[in-house]
Amino acid sequence: MSRIHEPRGNVLPEEPMPPASRLLPQQVGLSPATFAASEEPKAAASFDIFEPLRVIWRRRLCLYISIPAVFILAVATSFLMPAKYTATSRLQLVTQQTGQLSVGDPTSANAAVFDSFATLQTDVTLMESDSLALQVIKELNLADTKEFAFKPRLNTAEARRQMALPLEQSPLKRAEILAKYKKGLKVDILPGARLISVSYSSSNPEMAAAIVNKLVNDFVDYDIRGRYDATIRATTFLRRQLVELKSEVETSQQRVVDLQKESGMFSADKGQTIVESGLEQLNKDVITAEGNRVTKQAIYNMARTGDVEAMANLVGTSGVGGGAQQPQNWTPLITHLKQQMDDLNVQYAQAATEYGSAHPKLIELKEKKQALEATIQSELANITKSAKSDYELALSQEQATRRKMVEQEALASQMNDRAIAYNIAKNEADSSRTLYEALLQKLKEAEVLAGLRSSGLNVVDPAAVPGSPAKPALRVFMAGGLAGGIVIGILLAFLLESTDHRLRTLLEIETAAQGPLLGVIPQDQLSRASQASRVLKAYGTSSATRLLPAAVDEPEEEAHDIAEAFRWVRTSLVMRGGGGIPRTLMIASASANEGKSFTALNLAGVLTENRNKVLLVDADLRRANLSRILNRESEIGLSETLRGVTVGSPMVQIESIAGLTFLPAGAILKSPAELLSSTKMLRLLEEWRRDFNYVVIDTPPLLPVVDALVLSRRVDSVIVVARSAFTQRASISRAIRLLKNAGVTYSVLANDVETRSQEYTQFYGRYEATAR
Repeated sequence: MSRIHEPRGNVLPEEPMPPASRLLPQQVGLSPATFAASEEPKAAASFDIFEPLRVIWRRRLCLYISIPAVFILAVATSFLMPAKYTATSRLQLVTQQTGQLSVGDPTSANAAVFDSFATLQTDVTLMESDSLALQVIKELNLADTKEFAFKPRLNTAEARRQMALPLEQSPLKRAEILAKYKKGLKVDILPGARLISVSYSSSNPEMAAAIVNKLVNDFVDYDIRGRYDATIRATTFLRRQLVELKSEVETSQQRVVDLQKESGMFSADKGQTIVESGLEQLNKDVITAEGNRVTKQAIYNMARTGDVEAMANLVGTSGVGGGAQQPQNWTPLITHLKQQMDDLNVQYAQAATEYGSAHPKLIELKEKKQALEATIQSELANITKSAKSDYELALSQEQATRRKMVEQEALASQMNDRAIAYNIAKNEADSSRTLYEALLQKLKEAEVLAGLRSSGLNVVDPAAVPGSPAKPALRVFMAGGLAGGIVIGILLAFLLESTDHRLRTLLEIETAAQGPLLGVIPQDQLSRASQASRVLKAYGTSSATRLLPAAVDEPEEEAHDIAEAFRWVRTSLVMRGGGGIPRTLMIASASANEGKSFTALNLAGVLTENRNKVLLVDADLRRANLSRILNRESEIGLSETLRGVTVGSPMVQIESIAGLTFLPAGAILKSPAELLSSTKMLRLLEEWRRDFNYVVIDTPPLLPVVDALVLSRRVDSVIVVARSAFTQRASISRAIRLLKNAGVTYSVLANDVETRSQEYTQFYGRYEATAR
């Protein structure tokens, strides 16, 4: 008898298990997220940056459909669109160099010209203006062409009337033709250069080139006319200003002449110098006269007091004289008289000692003294009179000098005022003349510019007739179709994902089940050549997805993964049962096609290991899915046993799996709920517990019928199968609520999880055997 392959490590339920604190999450039937939540406080869910990629991968069919569809549609659209030819011309903005003729300040003119961006923007706006557009339309008679034909939206009387009018008199016609014209026109500034690109797109290549060349030529002419008109206006303005300025110059010059005549000076600087020199000399004379007057006054005062010696010293040291008798010549006379008086006093004293007072010689000496004293007093009186005369003369000279100085100061002040007025008038006259000469020069330059009539634009590339259409661009449509297909496919994938309520991730299944997972069963893609007679169609459909029972000896890696997954389920049942597996297990699901029969058969297979006796019961009395898979649908079974119409035992032994006994469903019933809830069913369960180690019961889905819910209260545990990417969130949640309300012990098993998915890898990982 063939057996399933044991994993390396050989961990069996009957062997001693490690403490729960040392078990891996998978060993105790917990997902990694749930296991972590049991040990630590629940953290807020974080955003997974790879989840959008997984959504796109799951919904890749949207991309497979949208990319080819949009790509083909874009290519077909490009072939169906009318061809558009684009003619292009380029204009260069010519920079005005320093030294060229210009009106106005050269610095400001060059600054305005070198402001390239503003100038280019202005040129672009002018080329897109309605006036130039109408001029081109008239010159090329575009209104009479088929492309620009006036087609009113509403065929009213007013529209028909305007159709016959000229373009200038028809607002509707003019607006529509201008709109068509501007729709094909494109004027751009080329980045990094002083160039303007002018393009026009039309179904007629010759018309496109003609429109561009005509527009460029008209704009160049417009620029020339604008410059010429501006120069003429500037010339006219300068002439008016020159006439006014000339009158101002003449008036200011006449004022200068009048001021010269009034002041009597021909040079303000020279007259100012003469007056200042005279004032300086008078100031010196005043100082000298004042010093002479002070000296003469001191001599006069000393002469009045009779201090002859001090007066003589002052006259001798000052060297100042005056008067008729020249006081400085009196100094020797006075000194001599004083010497004689001293000699007489000595003689008189000697005589008075030798002789008596009545002695003739003494009397003679006394008379000489009196005569000499009278002479001295007479001389002093003359000196005083002379000093007084000198003092009065010095005083009058000082006063006269001061009067002259005051007069000179008044003359200098008057001369200064006249010089200031004269200088102001002269400066105004010079400024007016300078401005007049500058404007006259600019006027001559403006007249020369008006004759030149040069333009600031240069046509670099005239528009040529295009040889191939510019639109539609096949490559652009192909790239756009590819990008659009990708974008639409991604949007469609996320739209379907947002409206899809199926459970895809293990975390979603745990959340909906309100509890940890018992295990995860992988999805299998087996070849049709691998033991085809034993292949099970996992979900009762004709899908190409086929899974073998875990008990079948299948050498393929996928079958080994399935067997290993069911061994994990068995181990999880051991851990949850407190060291033992529940004796009676019911396999159910929220709805059909979720893998109940597949799970029941494979779980029963792994439970038979270690010589365990296992009974597999098909309790789906409405469809008998498991009986049909095992080719036992024509035999008697559970329905006949419950009704008491059996002869002998309906149980059969599965030959390929030792220890596995199968009880078919028997006859199909429409309402088997009464039989499953009967006392007969309860007695059968007791008998099965005595005869077998484990009983695995396959039942109908929980939500469509009540059969499974009725039977769930009579078994030890219920395993609810949730198929990944199939089970609806609302369905599994309602099924769990029904089991909770019934007080049933349950666990959830995730089935059909894709082996390449991140959820399966995170739950189980990879650990493969290697050859020795």
